[in-house]
Amino acid sequence: MTGVDMLHRNIPLAAISSGRWALGTGHPWLMVLLMAIVAVVGWWSYQHQTATPRLKVAMASIRVAILVVVVVLLAKPVFVMIHTLRRPAVVAIWVDTSRSMCLRDAYTSSAKIKLIDQVRQALPVADSKTKRPTRFNLACFSLNQAAKTWLAALAKNQRVAVFTGGTHAHLLGMADSPAQLAPLLKRLAAITPNADATDVPGVVAGIFNDLQGRPVSAVLVYTDGRSTDSASVSLVHHLAKAGATPILAVPLGQVQPPFNLKIARAQVARHAFVQDPVAVTANIHITGATAVQSATIRLFQETKNHRRGKALAVRHITIHPGASQQTVSLMFHPAQPGDYHLVLMADPLPHELTHRGNTSRGVWTRVVRAKVRILYVEAYPRWEYRYLKNDLMREKTTLLSCLLLSADNRFAQEGNIPINRFPDTQAEMNRYDVLVLGDVNPDYFSAAQEKIILRFVGRYGGGMGMIAGPDYAPDAYRHTALAPLIPVIAGNPNNPMLAPPPDEPFELHLTALGRQSMLFHFFGSMKKNLRQVANLPPLYWFEPVAGLQPSATVLADLPSHRIDGRPAPLLVFGRYGAGRTMFSAVEDTWRWRYYHGAPLYKSYWLEMMRELARQRVFGGSHGLVLRTEARRVQVGQSNRIFLSVRDSELTGQMPASVPIVMTSSNGRQTVTLSAVSAGHRQYEGEVTPWVVGHYTLAAKPGVLPGTVKPVEMDVAASMREFASLTADPAALARLVAGTGGAVILPTRQSALAGLIPDRSIEVAIHQSRQIWNKPWALALLVILLTVEWILRKRAGLI
Repeated sequence: MTGVDMLHRNIPLAAISSGRWALGTGHPWLMVLLMAIVAVVGWWSYQHQTATPRLKVAMASIRVAILVVVVVLLAKPVFVMIHTLRRPAVVAIWVDTSRSMCLRDAYTSSAKIKLIDQVRQALPVADSKTKRPTRFNLACFSLNQAAKTWLAALAKNQRVAVFTGGTHAHLLGMADSPAQLAPLLKRLAAITPNADATDVPGVVAGIFNDLQGRPVSAVLVYTDGRSTDSASVSLVHHLAKAGATPILAVPLGQVQPPFNLKIARAQVARHAFVQDPVAVTANIHITGATAVQSATIRLFQETKNHRRGKALAVRHITIHPGASQQTVSLMFHPAQPGDYHLVLMADPLPHELTHRGNTSRGVWTRVVRAKVRILYVEAYPRWEYRYLKNDLMREKTTLLSCLLLSADNRFAQEGNIPINRFPDTQAEMNRYDVLVLGDVNPDYFSAAQEKIILRFVGRYGGGMGMIAGPDYAPDAYRHTALAPLIPVIAGNPNNPMLAPPPDEPFELHLTALGRQSMLFHFFGSMKKNLRQVANLPPLYWFEPVAGLQPSATVLADLPSHRIDGRPAPLLVFGRYGAGRTMFSAVEDTWRWRYYHGAPLYKSYWLEMMRELARQRVFGGSHGLVLRTEARRVQVGQSNRIFLSVRDSELTGQMPASVPIVMTSSNGRQTVTLSAVSAGHRQYEGEVTPWVVGHYTLAAKPGVLPGTVKPVEMDVAASMREFASLTADPAALARLVAGTGGAVILPTRQSALAGLIPDRSIEVAIHQSRQIWNKPWALALLVILLTVEWILRKRAGLI
């Protein structure tokens, strides 16, 4: 039998029948008077007859009876049967089966501790010895206790409907008598709470809708009250008031924040080079910390069968009382190319409420073995050029072409890739991944070469960096075609605010983005990195600039020298079309190598070159770029999809909308991206996955005028149920307000009996049977007339 059938079947608990006589006339008292008159006349009619007194009495009595029967039949008598049927009301009970009901709270009040001990004793032996009971265990125990007392009393006269679910009400079963409560609650206890979301108002509204047309005495909810998806409470109040039904809530779970640790927002670069320092960052959310303790965060490589594999890094953090969040960074150096699927795990800590948040999966990076091809153009052999050229030539993961413009024609240009002039064709330029310009006079480049450079960066995803110098870079580029490639705005050298600073030592100051950048990740510890940056040899010269391009991000600045109220930028990254750009306002980082040796200097510039080459090496040279707002989302969480058109020649060929096919092991679906900017340069769409898995998003073949690289997205099980671990009795108080209900603690649930009315409906069914037109009435009249005739015959009156 379905839940709907169980809800709408009618089972009367009692049927009481009774009967009474009634007359069809509208004036029964007149009939009574008429019968009295007829009786007197009938008796009087035999007083003067010549018969024995005994015979006269008999004949007079019979005549009176005949006359009375005639009068009664003329009044059309009926016999009315009354059947009173009782339609029992329903007491609806909802037990929350969302995943948060699996939490095992550590209560502090003596009453709740006593109750928890009782629940633990009722659990199976395996659970009772090692674990605290869950919120769901507490709900089941409370109902089993009630089934022996007040709930059993209710079940004698009313029906008990038990619902489960997290966002929708699911009828588990109905109990029509106290004997049916035990098997129903046994079925309830066998359920494992697994709903990914909770909507307390929505569930209660669903119960009212399911019970439409039936009297509902009360709705009882056993829940922690924490809704992840919340419907309107006003709708619930309207439905409850319409049926005069009180809502009674039993809050489960602790109200004070429990001690717990959760790894959130784990991130890693989409791509990396072999032996690159790859940093995995994450936020550690902490609640309920009351004492200082240490925690260990580990980074593992996940195997193909989704098991924990090789350990890559480990970090120890200190948790202080009242702490709410820490950011951790774990670094590893991949030795082999391939896809690295990573797992962050926090070692379990004593007294944690749950360990579900101690693991973060779905973080991955693609590692490639590639040599970065660099073209370094410099005007003269300054110290920065000498040290940087030598280190890049010795580095096994780079290929270098040097073009020193001050050298004469007989000078053999240095580098791994011989060159004696700047590229004159796009094909020659595209042999490289990065272009580095020193203090070069912009007049050196022809108009054709400027276009080649612009296309190299903007269309083909190449990187371009500029190292400032005292002669040309960057001021001389202010009004040239290459100015958009420099992420800063060059100023007028005659501006006194932009005059070269005095020859005094200064140190790099890292911005928040600079502290996160791999350029300054010399060690696995952020503290060590910052300490190393602070201990770097001082610098003595930098080039002031007038401002920043819109795409600029500052990694290092000089707070002691301010331009228009802002610290002077020293290291700036930007973007032009598909490629990355960089500007270094300093030219003497060679001092780091001179005083500290090769490792730090080489690490800094090697990461600089890899950062600039990243877009080109990893597919950024495409004119069409597809990306997602997040690489990893949870079930039911929306994710935005973007398609950027970076090649202006393709904009006129783009359609109004672009279908994106999302494929996984569970099948495929199509998401449509719509143009959101003029000229069809940017497309956006949104998808909400509902199944856990690994998804590949690719443009539908034949739709776009060019190729677009697919992107990948991981969908994990929803953790919304554990975003907040405390109960929410305040939300339950708002739910029951105005319905005549109340919030009752589980330790006082016996008070529920007095708050649940009986709204059963009694229905009286009347069945009338007419008597006057029945054959036996005529037979009675004939019999009486016959008897009177016989008696009159014997008396000689006939």
